[in-house]
Amino acid sequence: MKIFSFIIALTLAWTVVSLAVATILLIGGLVLFGIRMQFGTLLIFYVTLVTATICFTLISFVVANISKNEGQASIYSNIFAMPMLFLSSAFYSLDTAPTWIKTLSRLNPFSHFVSGLHSTIVFDLRGAAANLFILLAFGVLALIAAILIFRWDSD
Repeated sequence: MKIFSFIIALTLAWTVVSLAVATILLIGGLVLFGIRMQFGTLLIFYVTLVTATICFTLISFVVANISKNEGQASIYSNIFAMPMLFLSSAFYSLDTAPTWIKTLSRLNPFSHFVSGLHSTIVFDLRGAAANLFILLAFGVLALIAAILIFRWDSD
């Protein structure tokens, strides 16, 4: 139970930091660029953000625990993060990508985060809910993996 509490406490702390940063960026967008958001859109945006933050923080626990030192942690985080970013439609459309790339994209939690945010902006509740459930599933799997491989020291 001690490991679970530690993982949840750190995850919630990073979620609060993420929400603070997102709120500052959102206020900047609202003020500087005149972006308008309805309350429902804003609510779904924050639910998606919280779910994704928890999911990715739990994935980072797994990456940190398979590393033996800080140098490896940096390398492993890049090995995990770069493919997740590039296989997500965050930078470019994957509509014309080969089938195997599209399949990898569907197995990518960041892809579902990007799709969830897009669904939120166009107020597609069904799409946003589907992506939220997928992110939750990834989060639960990452939590189980983090608990199973967690270690307090580097031995």
